[in-house]
Amino acid sequence: MTFFDKQRTKFQEDLSKAYLRSVCASQGILFFDHADRDLDGTDCTLRFYSDNDKQRELLVQLKSTQNLNTSQGFIHYDLDSVVHNKLCDNEFRATCLFILEVNPNSSIWTELSGNELLIRHRMYYFEYSQEDTTINGSTKRISIPVTNVVDPKDFLSKCNEMHDAWLISKGGN
Repeated sequence: MTFFDKQRTKFQEDLSKAYLRSVCASQGILFFDHADRDLDGTDCTLRFYSDNDKQRELLVQLKSTQNLNTSQGFIHYDLDSVVHNKLCDNEFRATCLFILEVNPNSSIWTELSGNELLIRHRMYYFEYSQEDTTINGSTKRISIPVTNVVDPKDFLSKCNEMHDAWLISKGGN
C-alpha cells in the first residue's frame, strides 16, 4: 500500500476544503479552518454578510466520498451519529454539512489547462436547523436533495438562506 493510499481520506478532506474555500473566495465569504480543533463537530466556519450588512456565520462539517447512494431524488449519506448529534446542537449556531463526491481515480481530481485549475466533481450541502439528535449508537442516515449542489454563482445567497432557516427555527428573524 502506497503512502497516498494510506492517507487517501486525509487527501480527500484536503480536496473538500480546497473546493469549498475556492467557492467561498469567489463569493466574498471568509473561510476559517478549524484544522487543529474539531471539538464541536465542525471543520470550518464560513463568515459572510446579509443584504443589510449583518455579519453571519455557518459552522460546517466537511465530508468526502467516492460512492454516493442516490435514489428518488435524494442522496442518502450515513453520518457518524456523534458528529450528527453535535451538528444538531445548534441553539446558538447555524450548522450544515457539505459532502464532496470524488472519483475513485485520484489522478483526475484536478486538472490544469491553459490558465485554469479545475477541481472535479460535485459538492452537496445539507442544512441542519430542522434535524433532531439520534439515539442510534453508530450512524444517522441523512437524505440530501440532489438539487442541493454548491454552485459558485449563487453560493452567498444559499448561505444566507441556510442562516435564515436557522434563525426561523429558533424563533428569530
